[in-house]
Amino acid sequence: MGVFCKQERVSPDLILSSCAHRARETADIIVRSARLPSDLRFDERIYEASVNRLLEVITQIEKSAQSALIVGHNPGLEELLSALTTQTETLPTAALAKITFKASNWSNAVRGGALEWVVRPKEWERV
Repeated sequence: MGVFCKQERVSPDLILSSCAHRARETADIIVRSARLPSDLRFDERIYEASVNRLLEVITQIEKSAQSALIVGHNPGLEELLSALTTQTETLPTAALAKITFKASNWSNAVRGGALEWVVRPKEWERV
């Protein structure tokens, strides 16, 4: 998925990852393979987080970050996508979803997001 990020110019200002070993590896691989200049941080709150905890993490992102990538776990991430966009999608390991907001800052980004796309590794490999 790092190659996808590079080809599609997905370059978040901030990457927040769970502290779990597998999530850390995934975040590191994406940063290296996509050559992202992003700020990579590990946040213990993301590990096995509920949707409410993930919303808390998002609303605390600093205003200077215009975009963010969250690397975490299910079912929390699927529930987060649904809470933010009112759409239901499956997010297998390494899937990416892009959600945009009209909110002017992260503290207001708790609903009303628009799901632009979901890319799953097996689907993207076929393209």
